This record gives sequence, C-alpha cells and structure tokens, in this order.
Amino acid sequence: MSISESGSRIDSTQSGVIVSPSLPPVPGKVIEKIRLNQFVDLRELMPDNIALAKLLSEVGAGSFAQSGSRMREIEDPLTWCFYFLALIAVSVTEKRAKELAAYAQLIIYLAQRHGGRGWLAYDRLFRQQVASGSSLQWNEFAPSLMASTVLSVGSIKNTSCQLCNGADHMTAACALFRTSSSRTIPQSQMDSPAKKSKVAEPCKRFNRGTCNQSQSSCKYLHVCSECGGSSHSALVCRTKPDQMDSSTSKGSLP
Repeated sequence: MSISESGSRIDSTQSGVIVSPSLPPVPGKVIEKIRLNQFVDLRELMPDNIALAKLLSEVGAGSFAQSGSRMREIEDPLTWCFYFLALIAVSVTEKRAKELAAYAQLIIYLAQRHGGRGWLAYDRLFRQQVASGSSLQWNEFAPSLMASTVLSVGSIKNTSCQLCNGADHMTAACALFRTSSSRTIPQSQMDSPAKKSKVAEPCKRFNRGTCNQSQSSCKYLHVCSECGGSSHSALVCRTKPDQMDSSTSKGSLP
C-alpha cells in the first residue's frame, strides 16, 4: 500500500476518487464497477498493480484481466482488510463512513510500516482528541500525533517497497519489480543488514524446498519464483507456472 505520511496528495496515473489526501486514489475503472454492482478484484486497488496494468496497457500487453498473472497477490488477511476498506469507502455514501474506513486504512499502514505499538498509541490519542472536540480529520494523518507516538521511538522496522512505497511487501515481491530494467534491490530491503550484496533472483533451491540456508545467509532471494511472494515457495504457490512471465522464473542455479 502506498501512502504519504505528510498528508500530501499522491499523484495518480488514472482518474479516480480520493477518499483521503493520505491514500492513493481509487481508480476510475474500479469506481465504475462498484457503481454497476460488478465483481471487483481487490488486486485492482493495489498501487503497484495499478501502475503495472497501466504500463502493460501502454506497451500493448493487454488489459488487467489479461495480465493478471503478473500482478502481486494478496497473501495475508491484514492486506485484504486494507483494500476491502477501500472498497467500503467507495461503496458507502455517508461521508463519516468513508472517513472511518480511510482512518482504519491509515492505522493498518502505520502498523505495517513502523511495527511496534506506536500505531496503537496514535489511535488512542487521535480518538481522545476527537472526543474532546478537536478538529482532526479522520481521513488524514495528524503529524503532531505521529511525532509523539509512532515516530518518537524511531522506525522499528521499514518494510516499505522502494518501487511503489507499499508497506505490505518488499521490493522483490512488487509487481513493478518484474518490469524493472535494473533488478537491483536496495540494501534496506535485505533481511540482513550485514549482507552487502545479493543476486536479485529467486533461490531455486528454496523454491524446491532444498535450501539449507536462511534468507540472511543465502546469496539468492527467498521468494516464490512463480509469483514473487515472500511468504511461500513455488512448491505451494497457487499460481500456475505456465501463466507466469518466463523471464521471472528463469535464472542461474544458486
């Protein structure tokens, strides 16, 4: 998920609805589907997938549906909740309901981006101030509260993707990573700070279930060679190999 903690509006490559200045706009095509009561694939709300779909469309590689196998999947309940909340924010008509849905997204983002319990302290202080009559906006970050809670102890973890700024995945799992001309992953994206270099290719032994090294010690990436997911190997991947871009599943044996 891509969010600006400064509260500034994020530029969108597609027209859509902005439910919060601190959240990416919901794409116009998704809005239209919701209004027509059509099925919406939640992956269509993921910023890196949106950017990839636009890129593929520009080069004539097909629509979102046709290029779906290249998109990042939702692999955990918290990420599902984040994008389902975006769906709710668009679906409801009452202004407060939209703002509360956006607020829940902001809290999830703080938890994923910074870890620890700072997000919980932020939520408590925010709601206390609103209850006391503060003019804080539910659908925007409160910089002063962020400084005294989430940021006061520093960032405990930083899992944000360097390509789309998403907090729910690493760079190697980003949908945009497969289209990058330079597959160099920043050191901050590696599991081990002491590791100075990695080969930006999935570990084939890991994907066969035979790698006896940890991610911090292995030269290659412990990510699924079929979909790029970091939570499983190709042995248990639900994506069919013949649907994947062959360029992402080939590489030298580690």
